[in-house]
Amino acid sequence: MPERPLLILPTPTEPAKRSKKPGGGGRPHLPSRDRQAERLTPRFTVLQETLDARRARLRTESSGVIPEEVIVLETVGSVDNFIVAVRNIEGLEWLGEVEEEDIPPDDDFFVADHDGAPRAEKSLRGRLFLVLSNHQALQQMLSLWNSWKAGQELPWGFGKWSELFSQLRDVRP
Repeated sequence: MPERPLLILPTPTEPAKRSKKPGGGGRPHLPSRDRQAERLTPRFTVLQETLDARRARLRTESSGVIPEEVIVLETVGSVDNFIVAVRNIEGLEWLGEVEEEDIPPDDDFFVADHDGAPRAEKSLRGRLFLVLSNHQALQQMLSLWNSWKAGQELPWGFGKWSELFSQLRDVRP
């Protein structure tokens, strides 16, 4: 049984305009850059190894065509206009996004009360971004990740990636 449910991919389209949801409850607490690097570097490593292994297997099984792979980027909170950041990496193709409701809080992502303590009863909202990637695009995305986690400013046109990395809850094939 797969660890994650099967995702039915939509036809690539422009993101729909979102209306603001009523209510609120505050901005989610996000982990520090160092904590994000600690949490997500192993996931990016597994992502790269998994996609490289699939490509190597398919390359030997088929006519040498290097397949593209879907990457799922799961955030807490919103990263508006992320489609622009995807388009700035050659080889990444926007597939779509899915809103997530009721993300349970954890030690890294939570809504804080007035004293800064986590509110265990307050769930979070987020998004799943689905992008199609080839090997070159994955390498550029990993390069951006490595620059971001080292505290370097990302090149012009890639600022949304910095926003995404700070809010990234999970990354997976």
